[in-house]
Amino acid sequence: MEASASISSNNNEYQCVNLQNSEDPWNLEEAAKKIAALQIEDEKVLSITEDMIVSVMHSDPEEQLNGTRKFRRLLSSQEPHIDEIIKLGMVPIFVGFLKTENPKLQSEAAWVLTNIANGNVDQTRVIIEASAVRELVKLLYSPNEELQEICIWALANIAGTNETFRNFVHFSGIMIPLLNLLSKTSKMSIIKTGVWALRNLCRGKNPQPELMKITPVVRALAKLLHHNDPEVIVDICFAISYVCECGDDYIQTVIDSGVGRRFIDLLSHHSADVVYSVLRAVGHIFIATNVNVGCLLDCIALIALRHLLFANNAIIRRTTCWALSNVTAGDKSQLQRVIDTAIFPRIIEIILSQSTDTKERHDALWVIRNAIFASNFQQTKYLVGIGLMAALCECLSISQIENFKTINLALNSLSKVLEIGTENLHSMIDMNSLVSVLKPKLDYLTISGALNRNEEFILIQEYLNNYQRC
Repeated sequence: MEASASISSNNNEYQCVNLQNSEDPWNLEEAAKKIAALQIEDEKVLSITEDMIVSVMHSDPEEQLNGTRKFRRLLSSQEPHIDEIIKLGMVPIFVGFLKTENPKLQSEAAWVLTNIANGNVDQTRVIIEASAVRELVKLLYSPNEELQEICIWALANIAGTNETFRNFVHFSGIMIPLLNLLSKTSKMSIIKTGVWALRNLCRGKNPQPELMKITPVVRALAKLLHHNDPEVIVDICFAISYVCECGDDYIQTVIDSGVGRRFIDLLSHHSADVVYSVLRAVGHIFIATNVNVGCLLDCIALIALRHLLFANNAIIRRTTCWALSNVTAGDKSQLQRVIDTAIFPRIIEIILSQSTDTKERHDALWVIRNAIFASNFQQTKYLVGIGLMAALCECLSISQIENFKTINLALNSLSKVLEIGTENLHSMIDMNSLVSVLKPKLDYLTISGALNRNEEFILIQEYLNNYQRC
């Protein structure tokens, strides 16, 4: 995840409080909590009884409703007995209830399928094989808002299982009715559920969703991004982040949707969860190699990022560094904008601070490392002049000895700086002072033996030895 010749776009180890772990995109724990919160507290059912089965198979709609409701209650319990329900052949029956003209029975059946779809992959596959997806999509056209919302939950759970199931839901025609519903409804719970469904429908890169199917989703998300509810904003930003992970064409679609200005505004939001999610989206946009990201690189955006480097929340600071490292991995004009915004003095301050933990120092170092490899002579001279060498030496300190990734990154950066030549360096800094600070650190690393085969380490040692001979 760390190794990259130009960017640290995959250098992401972050989690945020109250947010789903982005490294486990198919974790449905969040879905389970939301479903539980929405379901009505009523009589608990702890096991499958013969009466429940008889009721569901009865010809009387009221009996069917009562039996289905009991199965729904069972599935909401701590031991949902999903496998037993599947083995009894109940899933096709519940799918059949979706086809009735009884809204109450349809709703209860949809809840049952929603909870089963919150199970494992094999359990969710049974729902797909029973043709439930097609019927759930049809019910998005229902005039009953409660039924619509439950069906959205079911489809979101199915899509959130893996990329294969996500694509199946896409191809089942969910987008037209779902986007139409979100454009018209004023019901907050439907908006939240619908946006969460879109988040699942944008997830995954193996394979990635088709650009043609994602484009209208991005446009809808751009409009919904002006919503004021933090939970809605977070889900939208994560959805956009997932889209941007799919490549330059997808990033261009996001930029064309006009989200840039809204993202800049949201970087100063009071919610840390919102700011984190925006940073994730913005950081992935900055990864683009053949897309003009200037709309997000104007002085206002970079000033906002600079401000976040002073945040009290360490995760926000780290994620800001990650986003900036993708900017500094770009061309020299992008790097110059970062320089002009006076971001680097703060980055170096973070690296040098004794209160900075190893992970944050490592993330800040990526900003520096990418800048060094993208810089021209004048830009390198600027970086050296504001304390670059001291920052790199700090990353080679004894306190970093167990953090070999940081040490290797610092050596990689240092060897690149030394390529500009002794005479040029001598015009920027006191070389004797540099050698006096750096040599003992390298000697200690030599004694440790951990880096003796590192080519950059060897080259730096030879460079210093040659300088001392001269």
